[in-house]
Amino acid sequence: MTVAAGSERGRSHRRRIPHLRLWQLLNMLSWEEEELNSNNDHQPVIEALLFASEKPLSAEGIKAVIKDINNEQIEEAIDSLNERYRAGGHSFAIKRIAKGFHIYTLPDYAPWVKALFSHSRRERLSRQALEVLSIVAYKQPLVKSEIDRLRGVNSE
Repeated sequence: MTVAAGSERGRSHRRRIPHLRLWQLLNMLSWEEEELNSNNDHQPVIEALLFASEKPLSAEGIKAVIKDINNEQIEEAIDSLNERYRAGGHSFAIKRIAKGFHIYTLPDYAPWVKALFSHSRRERLSRQALEVLSIVAYKQPLVKSEIDRLRGVNSE
């Protein structure tokens, strides 16, 4: 394949652009497939699952997503990830919590994390919402029409 590289005094110069042959692409794809199936490549998947999970993720939860992994491989992957985090000076680690695994921020960074959340405004319920909540708490179970009758309003 050739492409015009520019022209000088009306002449067009062409240069050759290298391209991959089909067998080279297939070799690359098979190499990537082997890499994805190796035990070492469970680490990024486990890491992604832990980042996405709001609650501690159990080994069974991990095995439900990664079919060809056992508990020992999960432990090895998490130990390896934690070692990488320590060596790289990261501000987080993976911890075993409640029969599962969770990514948490290291205690050294607590002042900054606390500052992040201290600026958030505390949400308060409106007077009407508190009124409805107290009626429901005191008189439950009840339906909307009963709440409206007790409050003396029509909320439709």
